[in-house]
Amino acid sequence: MSHIQYWDLESSQYRNENVYSEKFMRWLYSDSLGGRIGNLILTRKIFNWGYGLYKESALSQKEIAPFIRQASINVDEFEQKDYRSFNDFFIRRFQPGKRRFAEDPNVLPGFAEGKYLAYAGIQETTKLPVKGSILNLPRLLGGKIDHRPFLGGALFICRISLRDYHRFHFPDAGKFAETSKISGGLQ
Repeated sequence: MSHIQYWDLESSQYRNENVYSEKFMRWLYSDSLGGRIGNLILTRKIFNWGYGLYKESALSQKEIAPFIRQASINVDEFEQKDYRSFNDFFIRRFQPGKRRFAEDPNVLPGFAEGKYLAYAGIQETTKLPVKGSILNLPRLLGGKIDHRPFLGGALFICRISLRDYHRFHFPDAGKFAETSKISGGLQ
């Protein structure tokens, strides 16, 4: 089984994360046929809509236990309930007090569970690895949002794996100022 190596800030050492569905992911991202099929089928909205319907249905409930075993998820950290579908489990909530958040106002805590890549001063030509593609700032914003106000600023890319907790948190009293839908294939 392959793994992804990352630097763990808390322990100050490298750690390995097993890749869930490793053979399929390797085929999808490393094989030219897999990549073409992925782009032709898996990134289409209609496929994702249908797949989402299945994962929301009670039929997908049977996938929860094997997923927990394969992804080595510590279920003691999460709310104890009967999950009605895979999606219901996928967006599970932590039990109160099971995760610490930074309280120091000079520390920016993570907004999601995942592996972070940080840039101190992003430029128009900075190469950003996102889901197997290399993007720059204008392309990341889909050409719909003016990228110039972000030049020189910090940027965080968070890779959320299947095993990670899939909820986002505001680390401060922030508010959404504006949202924009970026069209195109799902990558």
